[in-house]
Amino acid sequence: MKAAFIDVETTGLDPQRHSLWSLALRIYDAKDGLLDSFEFKCRPLPDADIDREALRVGAVTFEQLQAYEHSKDALSGLRSVLERHVRPRDRQDKLYFIGYNAPFDAEFVRAFFDRQGDKYFGSWFWHPPICVMNLAAAVCALTETRVELPNFKLHTVARHFNLIVDEERLHDAIYDIEITQALYERCMNGPWEFGKIPGV
Repeated sequence: MKAAFIDVETTGLDPQRHSLWSLALRIYDAKDGLLDSFEFKCRPLPDADIDREALRVGAVTFEQLQAYEHSKDALSGLRSVLERHVRPRDRQDKLYFIGYNAPFDAEFVRAFFDRQGDKYFGSWFWHPPICVMNLAAAVCALTETRVELPNFKLHTVARHFNLIVDEERLHDAIYDIEITQALYERCMNGPWEFGKIPGV
């Protein structure tokens, strides 16, 4: 099993109107462990809306966004990394897409491909993405203690599982991946009331 832990930072919540501007991924293999790590920051897609609140959450300014590399160069770099680990014409060779609130990240990455004329997102990743947020809620038996949590954000759930979180590094894509991976492994290693999930 090969998997990519992925996190994105975006200019808003709608993958068709907004754009990712930061992406980090770590590719793992069940036998060999960490295979690759990659991160980029890029200008939002030219037609993207930019919400001020999203920039505040991501701790980035409009001026900083405009200084990042072009989105086409970022997509080319991402494809180069994926090509090292996936044979895109082989339907049996793909990565599991893993993230915290993974459907959100996956839809933004898919739109990043699609809106730049690349319709082959599905050649790289299995569907559906694996959502660590859902695993924490169900597999790790948080259904019983959900009421005790003020919210279900990544850092809140991570702390609930006694993971150390650096507040100042939150919303840095590569750091969020580190927390997501640690939380995934915590869920994987159980045992939990609802069973055990296979690891990467």
